[in-house]
Amino acid sequence: MAQEYTVEQLNHGRKVYDFMRWDYWAFGISGLLLIAAIVIMGVRGFNWGLDFTGGTVIEITLEKPG
Repeated sequence: MAQEYTVEQLNHGRKVYDFMRWDYWAFGISGLLLIAAIVIMGVRGFNWGLDFTGGTVIEITLEKPG
């Protein structure tokens, strides 16, 4: 049979950080930030930035044929 090891035995004395104890807090904060971003985009609208505001506008007027 396979031998069973604990986490401490596999890490050879290195410190083990239990970051998963914060999973509910992390998901909650991420969810709140996501909701806040969606609300802010809905209220303030989009800022398309320089990519969509710069450039040159050329208008051509053609006469109607015959």
